[in-house]
Amino acid sequence: MEWPGQPGHRSYNPRGEGERAGCERINPSLGESDFYIWVQALLCSGVYWWQTSYLVKKKLRILGVDDEPIIGESMAYVLEAPHRKIVIAKDGQEALALAAKEKFDVVITDHRMPRSGGLELVRKLRERKYTGKIVILSAHLSPENIGTYEELAVDEIVGKPFDSTELRELIAGLEDEV
Repeated sequence: MEWPGQPGHRSYNPRGEGERAGCERINPSLGESDFYIWVQALLCSGVYWWQTSYLVKKKLRILGVDDEPIIGESMAYVLEAPHRKIVIAKDGQEALALAAKEKFDVVITDHRMPRSGGLELVRKLRERKYTGKIVILSAHLSPENIGTYEELAVDEIVGKPFDSTELRELIAGLEDEV
């Protein structure tokens, strides 16, 4: 891929050779979660052309749900990246209220929480036709609960305590599918 200012990139005026040659458009091959932004501006009276292009990742919106503040903060810290927006809720009720106001690509939730747990949250999200990715984080899952989550089509079930590298890699993999 060619970038402005790198060898092989040409950007100039369409009036002739050298500084006055035609503008070349760059058409890089893009991934699914990326989009191409093209900016071309005519400066002054057409004597100078300025052209640039760059790749920007789609902003991934993640909703993390855990009743333990340290786990929520850890999740946000581990997954922090310029192309991600991470919102933390303290239980399923707060998460449902947030999901009603904003679209999230990924929901990462604990199973056992006061007021509204992960299972209730996932059921209600599915009732609302939520099509994003769902990850369950828990240290307390029975085989029956795991079966119920599988019936509700969760994408991943991760045990606690979670390994930060494993969680980052998991979300990066889901990111490519969103």
